[in-house]
Amino acid sequence: AEVLRVGPAIAAGVLRSSRVRSATFVAADGIEQLVHNVVYRAKTSSSSSARISVQIVSQMEHNAEKGGADLARSVMRTSALCVATSGTVVLEAALSGTPVICAYDADWLTRLAIRRRVRLRFASIPNILANRDIIPELLFERCRPENVSHLVDSYLDETSSAAADQKRALTNLLSDVLPHESSSALSAAMLPSELAARLILDKMRAIHGAQRPQKSAS
Repeated sequence: AEVLRVGPAIAAGVLRSSRVRSATFVAADGIEQLVHNVVYRAKTSSSSSARISVQIVSQMEHNAEKGGADLARSVMRTSALCVATSGTVVLEAALSGTPVICAYDADWLTRLAIRRRVRLRFASIPNILANRDIIPELLFERCRPENVSHLVDSYLDETSSAAADQKRALTNLLSDVLPHESSSALSAAMLPSELAARLILDKMRAIHGAQRPQKSAS
C-alpha cells in the first residue's frame, strides 16, 4: 500500500489492516515526526502491525534531494493501493491505474469554512467529473482509523471486486473525458495539477454549452 501526504489518523488506519504487508508513507511537510510516532506506537503495541514493513518518506526532504522529482509517481507504479488526501494526487492514481481511497480530515474551523463555502458533493476530481462516488471518500468525521482500515482491507481482498470495479469505472470515465488522447501519455507529459485544471475546464465548458439557450432561426 502507498499512502500519500499521510496524516496520523490515516497512518493508524493502514497499520490496523490485516492485509497490508508493506506500506510507504509519504508524510506531508512538517508532520513526519507525528507519523513516526503513530507507526512506533502501532508496531510496539500490536503484533499485527509489527509484521508490516514500513517506509516513511518526507515529501520536503525528497524534493530537496531529488531536485523536485515527483515522489508520488516513483512509488505509485509499484503499489497495490493508494490512500491519498483529496487533490490532484487522486487523479494521478486514477491515471496510473492504481486503486485509490481518498481520506482527509481537518480541524473544526476548517471543516466549518469548507462546509459553508463549498457546494460540491465530492472532494476527489474523478468523482466530481463523474458526479458519482467511483472513489471512496472518507472526509472529516469519517476519516477515522477504523474506517480507513476497513476500506483498505476491502480493496486488498482478492475475493472482493472493489478494486476491479473502481478500475473499470475510472477507465470508462477517462475514455469519456479524454476521448482522443491516451491517458497514460497525458499522465507522463503533464503535471497532475495541469491535467486536473484541463479536465475541469473542459467539463465546465461542456455543461455551460449544454445549458446555453439555442438561438432561433430568423
